[in-house]
Amino acid sequence: MIRIITYLVISILGITVSLGQVKSEQILLKNENISLTGKLTYTQKDSHYLKAAFTLTKKGIETIVNFVNQ
Repeated sequence: MIRIITYLVISILGITVSLGQVKSEQILLKNENISLTGKLTYTQKDSHYLKAAFTLTKKGIETIVNFVNQ
């Protein structure tokens, strides 16, 4: 019984700690004719993955705008 309770407590604490490290924020990307809203979720404030995702998203919007304007 003690093993089961210990396992449950450790599992709950592990999940709580991992969820506490996840950051998310709402963003609004605007580029001339297009406005896109979205939610970025990442684990570190200065994550290079976040910067790369934002750059790729921005380039994707620019590509869409250029295609629409042609």
